[in-house]
Amino acid sequence: MFLITLFFIVAFFAFIGALFLIFHPKTLPSAIGMAVAMVSIGFLYLLLHFPFLTFVQIILYAGAVMVMVGYLIMSQGFEEYGKEVSLSQTISSYIIAILFLFLCSKAVSKSFLSRFEKTYDDFGSIREIGISLIKNWGVPFEILSVILVVAMVSSVILAKRSLK
Repeated sequence: MFLITLFFIVAFFAFIGALFLIFHPKTLPSAIGMAVAMVSIGFLYLLLHFPFLTFVQIILYAGAVMVMVGYLIMSQGFEEYGKEVSLSQTISSYIIAILFLFLCSKAVSKSFLSRFEKTYDDFGSIREIGISLIKNWGVPFEILSVILVVAMVSSVILAKRSLK
């Protein structure tokens, strides 16, 4: 019962962080909302007994990606305020989001999660994922890393060109 309660608390923080990301008019607090959502999702992975995904989520996304987002926001001087939104749009968005959270929590609480079979102890462990990554996915993983580096360098070059 404690784990289910903890799951819903962490899921609520992820949901609130995502709402903050979407609805806050300033960019830096919006990025902080994204970081809260990413860390909360990492803790959800921890509750689901996926230590590798937990560390990747927290270190890679909440750490590296959020540092890059914060750096880009501060260095490029992005616009501080977003588009004006009316009060009725804001209230209806929050009502819809809360209704969605309620419906999702009801669906999860009535789901058949307890009917899943137990997996073996090493399932999702860092060692098992590492072996699978090296044996089966080594070349595609390296190709993906090269593509991501090229995309990052290209975006910096395009940003520099547009500043001139």
